[in-house]
Amino acid sequence: MFEVITARELADEVDADDEGYVLVDTRPEDSYESWHVPGAVNVPFGAAETLDDEQKARIDELADGRAIHTICGKGATSTSSAARARRRPASPRNSTRAVTTTSRS
Repeated sequence: MFEVITARELADEVDADDEGYVLVDTRPEDSYESWHVPGAVNVPFGAAETLDDEQKARIDELADGRAIHTICGKGATSTSSAARARRRPASPRNSTRAVTTTSRS
């Protein structure tokens, strides 16, 4: 399973210079190039897709033992990719979190 965090929670981690995660932007390359969160890396992914072996390997290489946070414009592709990128065994350093723009009550 993966955890969902809000954009505000991600902003707090970015502001704290927390380096315990890699931020993967799942939007198409043109969207990423026009604007992205500082430090994010682009691994384009569609909501209906399955991560192929090359994408999984790239994400794992980028993570380099850190947690994975996925982000997109609305939360659709970030949650889909987080579900497919989650790693086992789960631990704080080996976790997967999806960032969504919706707030939690």
